[in-house]
Amino acid sequence: MRDYEKELGALRERIARLRQNRVRREALYAQEAEVQAEAERLCRTWNKEQKDVDDLDRLTFSAIWANLSGRKAEKLEKEEAEAFAARMKYEAAARQLSEIREEIERCEAELREDEGCEERFCQVLREKQEDLKANNAAAAEKIRALEERLTELAGSRRELEEAVSAGETVLRQTEAVYGSLNSAGNWGTWDVLGGGLLTDMMKYSRLDDAQRGMEQLQSALRRYRAELADVTALHIGEFRPEGFSMVLDVFFDNVFSDWMVLDRINSAASQIEALRHQVEGLQATLADDLEQTRGEAEAVRRELDELVENA
Repeated sequence: MRDYEKELGALRERIARLRQNRVRREALYAQEAEVQAEAERLCRTWNKEQKDVDDLDRLTFSAIWANLSGRKAEKLEKEEAEAFAARMKYEAAARQLSEIREEIERCEAELREDEGCEERFCQVLREKQEDLKANNAAAAEKIRALEERLTELAGSRRELEEAVSAGETVLRQTEAVYGSLNSAGNWGTWDVLGGGLLTDMMKYSRLDDAQRGMEQLQSALRRYRAELADVTALHIGEFRPEGFSMVLDVFFDNVFSDWMVLDRINSAASQIEALRHQVEGLQATLADDLEQTRGEAEAVRRELDELVENA
Protein backbone atom coordinates (compact mmCIF):
# COMPACT_ATOMS: atom_id res chain seq x y z
CA MET A 1 0.00 0.00 0.00
CA ARG A 2 1.25 3.46 -0.89
CA ASP A 3 2.63 5.42 2.05
CA TYR A 4 1.12 8.85 1.41
CA GLU A 5 2.16 10.18 4.81
CA LYS A 6 5.83 9.49 4.14
CA GLU A 7 5.66 11.19 0.72
CA LEU A 8 3.77 14.18 2.03
CA GLY A 9 6.06 14.50 5.06
CA ALA A 10 9.18 14.59 2.91
CA LEU A 11 7.57 17.13 0.59
CA ARG A 12 6.56 19.32 3.53
CA GLU A 13 10.21 19.50 4.61
CA ARG A 14 11.30 20.45 1.09
CA ILE A 15 8.57 23.09 0.85
CA ALA A 16 9.68 24.59 4.17
CA ARG A 17 13.28 24.77 2.91
CA LEU A 18 12.11 26.20 -0.42
CA ARG A 19 10.18 29.02 1.25
CA GLN A 20 13.02 29.74 3.65
CA ASN A 21 15.48 29.94 0.77
CA ARG A 22 13.21 32.28 -1.18
CA VAL A 23 13.26 34.71 1.74
CA ARG A 24 17.01 34.22 2.21
CA ARG A 25 17.68 34.84 -1.49
CA GLU A 26 15.91 38.18 -1.39
CA ALA A 27 17.92 39.22 1.66
CA LEU A 28 21.18 38.09 0.04
CA TYR A 29 20.51 40.02 -3.16
CA ALA A 30 19.81 43.13 -1.08
CA GLN A 31 23.09 42.61 0.80
CA GLU A 32 24.95 42.06 -2.47
CA ALA A 33 23.71 45.36 -3.89
CA GLU A 34 24.63 47.22 -0.69
CA VAL A 35 28.12 45.71 -0.35
CA GLN A 36 28.84 46.10 -4.07
CA ALA A 37 28.05 49.80 -3.87
CA GLU A 38 30.31 50.13 -0.82
CA ALA A 39 33.12 48.18 -2.53
CA GLU A 40 32.92 50.44 -5.57
CA ARG A 41 33.10 53.51 -3.33
CA LEU A 42 36.12 52.12 -1.48
CA CYS A 43 37.79 51.24 -4.77
CA ARG A 44 37.45 54.83 -5.92
CA THR A 45 38.92 56.03 -2.61
CA TRP A 46 41.84 53.61 -2.95
CA ASN A 47 42.51 54.75 -6.53
CA LYS A 48 42.51 58.37 -5.39
CA GLU A 49 44.91 57.67 -2.52
CA GLN A 50 47.17 55.63 -4.82
CA LYS A 51 47.19 58.48 -7.32
CA ASP A 52 48.46 60.80 -4.57
CA VAL A 53 51.33 58.36 -3.96
CA ASP A 54 52.13 58.08 -7.67
CA ASP A 55 52.07 61.87 -8.05
CA LEU A 56 54.77 62.21 -5.41
CA ASP A 57 56.92 59.70 -7.27
CA ARG A 58 56.52 61.61 -10.54
CA LEU A 59 57.85 65.01 -11.48
CA THR A 60 54.84 67.09 -10.53
CA PHE A 61 54.51 70.49 -8.87
CA SER A 62 53.42 68.88 -5.60
CA ALA A 63 56.35 66.43 -5.71
CA ILE A 64 58.85 69.22 -6.49
CA TRP A 65 57.50 71.40 -3.69
CA ALA A 66 57.57 68.51 -1.20
CA ASN A 67 61.16 67.72 -2.22
CA LEU A 68 62.31 71.33 -1.94
CA SER A 69 60.71 71.75 1.43
CA GLY A 70 62.41 68.60 2.67
CA ARG A 71 59.09 66.91 3.46
CA LYS A 72 58.87 64.51 0.52
CA ALA A 73 59.72 61.37 2.50
CA GLU A 74 57.33 62.31 5.28
CA LYS A 75 54.52 63.18 2.87
CA LEU A 76 55.14 60.05 0.77
CA GLU A 77 55.00 57.88 3.88
CA LYS A 78 51.69 59.47 4.89
CA GLU A 79 50.16 59.04 1.42
CA GLU A 80 51.35 55.42 1.21
CA ALA A 81 49.79 54.69 4.61
CA GLU A 82 46.49 56.22 3.52
CA ALA A 83 46.58 54.28 0.24
CA PHE A 84 47.37 51.05 2.09
CA ALA A 85 44.47 51.61 4.54
CA ALA A 86 42.10 52.36 1.65
CA ARG A 87 43.27 49.22 -0.15
CA MET A 88 42.70 47.08 2.93
CA LYS A 89 39.16 48.42 3.32
CA TYR A 90 38.40 47.78 -0.33
CA GLU A 91 39.79 44.24 -0.23
CA ALA A 92 37.75 43.45 2.89
CA ALA A 93 34.59 44.65 1.13
CA ALA A 94 35.53 42.67 -1.98
CA ARG A 95 35.97 39.50 0.11
CA GLN A 96 32.61 40.10 1.77
CA LEU A 97 31.02 40.56 -1.64
CA SER A 98 32.57 37.32 -2.85
CA GLU A 99 31.25 35.45 0.20
CA ILE A 100 27.75 36.82 -0.35
CA ARG A 101 27.84 35.72 -3.99
CA GLU A 102 28.96 32.24 -2.99
CA GLU A 103 26.08 32.10 -0.52
CA ILE A 104 23.71 33.19 -3.29
CA GLU A 105 24.97 30.37 -5.51
CA ARG A 106 24.37 27.81 -2.73
CA CYS A 107 20.91 29.24 -2.12
CA GLU A 108 20.06 29.14 -5.83
CA ALA A 109 21.29 25.53 -6.04
CA GLU A 110 18.97 24.48 -3.19
CA LEU A 111 16.10 26.36 -4.81
CA ARG A 112 16.69 24.49 -8.07
CA GLU A 113 16.82 21.22 -6.16
CA ASP A 114 13.46 21.92 -4.51
CA GLU A 115 11.85 23.39 -7.61
CA GLY A 116 8.41 21.92 -8.23
CA CYS A 117 8.00 20.40 -4.76
CA GLU A 118 4.93 22.52 -4.02
CA GLU A 119 3.27 21.29 -7.20
CA ARG A 120 4.32 17.73 -6.36
CA PHE A 121 2.80 18.06 -2.88
CA CYS A 122 -0.52 19.17 -4.39
CA GLN A 123 -0.37 16.30 -6.88
CA VAL A 124 0.22 13.67 -4.17
CA LEU A 125 -2.54 15.24 -2.09
CA ARG A 126 -4.96 15.00 -5.01
CA GLU A 127 -3.92 11.40 -5.63
CA LYS A 128 -4.62 10.60 -2.00
CA GLN A 129 -7.90 12.47 -2.31
CA GLU A 130 -8.97 10.27 -5.25
CA ASP A 131 -7.85 7.19 -3.35
CA LEU A 132 -9.97 8.18 -0.35
CA LYS A 133 -13.00 8.82 -2.55
CA ALA A 134 -12.68 5.33 -3.99
CA ASN A 135 -11.89 3.43 -0.80
CA ASN A 136 -13.14 5.46 2.16
CA ALA A 137 -16.91 5.96 2.09
CA ALA A 138 -16.96 8.21 5.17
CA ALA A 139 -14.35 10.58 3.79
CA ALA A 140 -15.69 10.39 0.23
CA GLU A 141 -18.97 12.16 1.01
CA LYS A 142 -17.24 15.06 2.76
CA ILE A 143 -14.65 15.35 0.00
CA ARG A 144 -17.27 15.47 -2.76
CA ALA A 145 -19.27 18.15 -0.91
CA LEU A 146 -16.17 20.32 -0.53
CA GLU A 147 -15.20 19.75 -4.17
CA GLU A 148 -18.64 20.83 -5.33
CA ARG A 149 -18.39 24.01 -3.27
CA LEU A 150 -14.96 24.74 -4.73
CA THR A 151 -16.38 24.33 -8.24
CA GLU A 152 -19.20 26.77 -7.46
CA LEU A 153 -16.79 29.30 -6.00
CA ALA A 154 -14.46 28.99 -8.99
CA GLY A 155 -17.36 29.78 -11.31
CA SER A 156 -18.39 32.78 -9.20
CA ARG A 157 -14.83 34.05 -9.06
CA ARG A 158 -14.47 33.78 -12.84
CA GLU A 159 -17.72 35.70 -13.42
CA LEU A 160 -16.71 38.40 -10.95
CA GLU A 161 -13.27 38.78 -12.51
CA GLU A 162 -14.85 39.14 -15.96
CA ALA A 163 -17.29 41.75 -14.62
CA VAL A 164 -14.46 43.68 -12.95
CA SER A 165 -12.45 43.61 -16.17
CA ALA A 166 -15.43 44.89 -18.17
CA GLY A 167 -15.97 47.65 -15.61
CA GLU A 168 -12.34 48.73 -15.86
CA THR A 169 -12.80 49.09 -19.61
CA VAL A 170 -15.88 51.24 -19.05
CA LEU A 171 -14.00 53.47 -16.62
CA ARG A 172 -11.13 53.95 -19.06
CA GLN A 173 -13.62 54.93 -21.77
CA THR A 174 -15.47 57.36 -19.50
CA GLU A 175 -12.16 59.04 -18.71
CA ALA A 176 -11.35 59.34 -22.42
CA VAL A 177 -14.78 60.74 -23.33
CA TYR A 178 -14.81 63.10 -20.37
CA GLY A 179 -11.37 64.39 -21.37
CA SER A 180 -12.54 65.07 -24.92
CA LEU A 181 -15.71 66.80 -23.72
CA ASN A 182 -13.78 68.85 -21.18
CA SER A 183 -11.36 69.98 -23.88
CA ALA A 184 -14.27 70.80 -26.20
CA GLY A 185 -15.87 72.78 -23.38
CA ASN A 186 -12.70 74.81 -22.88
CA TRP A 187 -12.56 75.64 -26.59
CA GLY A 188 -16.30 76.37 -26.48
CA THR A 189 -15.74 78.92 -23.72
CA TRP A 190 -13.15 80.68 -25.86
CA ASP A 191 -15.62 80.57 -28.75
CA VAL A 192 -18.30 82.29 -26.66
CA LEU A 193 -15.78 84.94 -25.65
CA GLY A 194 -15.12 85.76 -29.30
CA GLY A 195 -13.02 82.97 -30.76
CA GLY A 196 -12.69 82.58 -34.47
CA LEU A 197 -12.50 79.81 -37.04
CA LEU A 198 -9.56 78.06 -35.35
CA THR A 199 -11.47 77.89 -32.06
CA ASP A 200 -14.47 76.40 -33.84
CA MET A 201 -12.26 73.83 -35.58
CA MET A 202 -10.61 72.78 -32.32
CA LYS A 203 -13.95 72.57 -30.52
CA TYR A 204 -15.55 70.32 -33.12
CA SER A 205 -12.38 68.26 -33.45
CA ARG A 206 -12.65 67.45 -29.75
CA LEU A 207 -16.35 66.69 -30.20
CA ASP A 208 -15.45 64.26 -32.96
CA ASP A 209 -13.03 62.58 -30.55
CA ALA A 210 -15.79 62.43 -27.94
CA GLN A 211 -18.21 60.92 -30.43
CA ARG A 212 -15.81 58.14 -31.35
CA GLY A 213 -15.10 57.55 -27.68
CA MET A 214 -18.83 57.50 -26.97
CA GLU A 215 -19.35 54.72 -29.50
CA GLN A 216 -16.61 52.68 -27.86
CA LEU A 217 -18.10 53.45 -24.46
CA GLN A 218 -21.51 52.16 -25.56
CA SER A 219 -19.91 48.87 -26.64
CA ALA A 220 -18.08 48.63 -23.33
CA LEU A 221 -21.32 49.30 -21.45
CA ARG A 222 -23.15 46.56 -23.32
CA ARG A 223 -20.48 44.08 -22.30
CA TYR A 224 -20.54 45.37 -18.72
CA ARG A 225 -24.31 44.92 -18.48
CA ALA A 226 -23.96 41.37 -19.77
CA GLU A 227 -21.23 40.55 -17.25
CA LEU A 228 -23.21 42.09 -14.40
CA ALA A 229 -26.19 39.94 -15.34
CA ASP A 230 -24.04 36.88 -14.64
CA VAL A 231 -23.40 37.96 -11.05
CA THR A 232 -26.92 39.01 -10.03
CA ALA A 233 -26.95 36.18 -7.50
CA LEU A 234 -24.34 38.18 -5.61
CA HIS A 235 -26.81 41.06 -5.19
CA ILE A 236 -25.30 43.55 -7.59
CA GLY A 237 -27.85 46.31 -8.04
CA GLU A 238 -29.55 46.93 -11.38
CA PHE A 239 -27.33 48.96 -13.67
CA ARG A 240 -29.14 51.95 -15.17
CA PRO A 241 -26.95 54.81 -16.40
CA GLU A 242 -29.74 57.35 -16.14
CA GLY A 243 -30.09 59.67 -19.11
CA PHE A 244 -27.04 58.21 -20.78
CA SER A 245 -28.71 58.09 -24.20
CA MET A 246 -29.23 61.85 -23.96
CA VAL A 247 -25.47 62.34 -23.98
CA LEU A 248 -25.42 61.51 -27.67
CA ASP A 249 -27.51 64.62 -28.36
CA VAL A 250 -24.44 66.77 -27.77
CA PHE A 251 -23.30 66.04 -31.30
CA PHE A 252 -25.41 68.35 -33.43
CA ASP A 253 -25.19 70.78 -36.34
CA ASN A 254 -23.87 74.33 -36.28
CA VAL A 255 -27.39 75.79 -36.38
CA PHE A 256 -27.29 76.07 -32.59
CA SER A 257 -25.76 79.08 -30.90
CA ASP A 258 -22.32 78.90 -29.29
CA TRP A 259 -23.98 79.22 -25.89
CA MET A 260 -26.25 76.26 -26.63
CA VAL A 261 -23.32 74.14 -27.82
CA LEU A 262 -21.34 74.94 -24.66
CA ASP A 263 -24.34 74.17 -22.46
CA ARG A 264 -24.89 70.80 -24.10
CA ILE A 265 -21.18 69.94 -23.86
CA ASN A 266 -21.15 70.71 -20.14
CA SER A 267 -24.36 68.71 -19.66
CA ALA A 268 -22.87 65.73 -21.46
CA ALA A 269 -19.68 65.96 -19.39
CA SER A 270 -21.73 66.00 -16.18
CA GLN A 271 -23.64 62.88 -17.27
CA ILE A 272 -20.41 61.09 -18.12
CA GLU A 273 -19.06 62.03 -14.70
CA ALA A 274 -22.23 60.68 -13.05
CA LEU A 275 -21.86 57.47 -15.06
CA ARG A 276 -18.27 57.13 -13.88
CA HIS A 277 -19.31 57.48 -10.22
CA GLN A 278 -22.03 54.85 -10.70
CA VAL A 279 -19.59 52.39 -12.27
CA GLU A 280 -17.01 53.04 -9.54
CA GLY A 281 -19.63 52.15 -6.95
CA LEU A 282 -20.44 48.92 -8.77
CA GLN A 283 -16.74 48.12 -9.12
CA ALA A 284 -16.24 48.55 -5.37
CA THR A 285 -19.09 46.12 -4.70
CA LEU A 286 -17.67 43.64 -7.20
CA ALA A 287 -14.21 43.93 -5.64
CA ASP A 288 -15.63 43.20 -2.18
CA ASP A 289 -17.56 40.18 -3.47
CA LEU A 290 -14.49 38.94 -5.34
CA GLU A 291 -12.33 39.20 -2.23
CA GLN A 292 -14.97 37.39 -0.19
CA THR A 293 -15.27 34.64 -2.83
CA ARG A 294 -11.51 34.15 -2.99
CA GLY A 295 -11.31 34.04 0.80
CA GLU A 296 -14.06 31.44 1.02
CA ALA A 297 -12.41 29.36 -1.71
CA GLU A 298 -9.11 29.41 0.18
CA ALA A 299 -10.87 28.37 3.39
CA VAL A 300 -12.68 25.50 1.65
CA ARG A 301 -9.44 24.40 -0.03
CA ARG A 302 -7.65 24.38 3.34
CA GLU A 303 -10.49 22.39 4.88
CA LEU A 304 -10.35 19.88 2.03
CA ASP A 305 -6.57 19.56 2.22
CA GLU A 306 -6.64 19.07 5.98
CA LEU A 307 -9.34 16.43 5.61
CA VAL A 308 -7.30 14.54 3.03
CA GLU A 309 -4.00 14.91 4.92
CA ASN A 310 -5.45 13.70 8.19
CA ALA A 311 -7.62 10.89 6.78
